[in-house]
Amino acid sequence: MSVFKDKRFIWIGLGVISLLIKQLTGVFPELTERVYSRGIFVGFRYLFDYTLALIPIPLFYIFFIIVIYWLSIKVIRFIRNPNAVPLPKRLWSALLTFVAIAGGLLFVFYWSWGYNYDRIKVEQQLGLTTTKPTQEQLQSMISQEVQLAIQTRNQIGGADSTALTDQQLLVKTTPDIRPLLTKVLDQKGYPTPGRVKVVRLFPKGILMRMGISGIYFPFVGEGHVDGAVHLLDQPFTLAHEMAHGFGFGDEATCNFWAYLTCLSSDEAAMKYIAHFNYLEYLLVTLKRADKQNYTAVYQALPTGIRNDLIAKKKHNAQYPDLIPMSMFNDAYLKSQGVKEGVLSYSRVVLLVEAYRNRK
Repeated sequence: MSVFKDKRFIWIGLGVISLLIKQLTGVFPELTERVYSRGIFVGFRYLFDYTLALIPIPLFYIFFIIVIYWLSIKVIRFIRNPNAVPLPKRLWSALLTFVAIAGGLLFVFYWSWGYNYDRIKVEQQLGLTTTKPTQEQLQSMISQEVQLAIQTRNQIGGADSTALTDQQLLVKTTPDIRPLLTKVLDQKGYPTPGRVKVVRLFPKGILMRMGISGIYFPFVGEGHVDGAVHLLDQPFTLAHEMAHGFGFGDEATCNFWAYLTCLSSDEAAMKYIAHFNYLEYLLVTLKRADKQNYTAVYQALPTGIRNDLIAKKKHNAQYPDLIPMSMFNDAYLKSQGVKEGVLSYSRVVLLVEAYRNRK
């Protein structure tokens, strides 16, 4: 078959072109921001939200059912080989098909969302100056956040020194989170096109057993949160994945928007969830720097907050990692230009403190 007639070469070519453009978007973030993130991507956002997003069930399931069905058909045809095609030719055709699929996936991934990794960094857009805190500064930041967390926790009806119950924590869904996030982004000068959809996945643990609590799936333009995520994390994770949907690739940036989103709520439980999640990142940062000092700080936490941390840890222990996805996630993030890999999540500490200092 002629190269010009075999459509697989078209998809391979589109994948290669997309990779080449990826090299340019990283060099010219201002152009990426203007042309892609605030232009081409906006079109894809509307396209997804007013077509596929109208389907009432999570598209994550539909996508993988289609993929498994298609692969099954291909494997069966390869094994049966009704036309008795020579094995070398069949293997070459299978390899070509695999590369074409990879090219097609790269093309869809980058053009529908992936180039957002190279947009102008949020600290540059907002005029924030980020600096790595010293251990003394970090401890001071933790003390401040503990006081804020206690203040908001005490405003939750029935809160005492025991872990907060499901009844005391508000169950937030996409319709609740979206207006809070869009208001925050609008105030900072970012477009909020469409109506990003984030859904919960079941059975519980389907994502957490892979070491993640949520994922944005660019091939369907939809965010997903594990149905087992603890209520102390659920609104924060929903806002994080929704921020991905609005065009932010960087994990720390999405944590930053999630923090501001939960904090912008009028409800005490939402504000506490903001401070609780941010406090966790502060504690993780201290633990990496000085484990012994972290232990002392952790033991000194107010009983209520410490019991919430313990309750969340026990809850998550029900869904231990079965597939070590953290290594693959780390490699993926680094391939997109995120030098810190999975450690980039904790960079939210720099963004929040820079934001507070500017204010």
